[in-house]
Amino acid sequence: MGLEQHHFLHDHNADTERFLAIHSKRSVQVIDKWVLIIGIIAPFSTLPQIVQVLASHSTDGISLTTWALFTLFSAFWLLYGIVHEELPIIVTNSLWVVFEGALVVSIWMYR
Repeated sequence: MGLEQHHFLHDHNADTERFLAIHSKRSVQVIDKWVLIIGIIAPFSTLPQIVQVLASHSTDGISLTTWALFTLFSAFWLLYGIVHEELPIIVTNSLWVVFEGALVVSIWMYR
């Protein structure tokens, strides 16, 4: 059974009840908040690389292919988050696409 068939055949009422039961737990609520916070902060870890490329105009040791693939993968995760309406996935991967995309453009500009 493919993923789309699995999703289609799910009992959505049972899923809603399960979702509410899980997310009513205090520990899960704390983890959910931290995931969103970390999801906002983590993409900023790319900034030093972007600044280095823009300041030095050098892309030595930085792979355009790797960062382009990271951007592509983040775009797919963003699409997944949008389809499943998962805010942490949407926020995190929106930021990753922006920062990784900026790095890809920077690398491309200075090659």
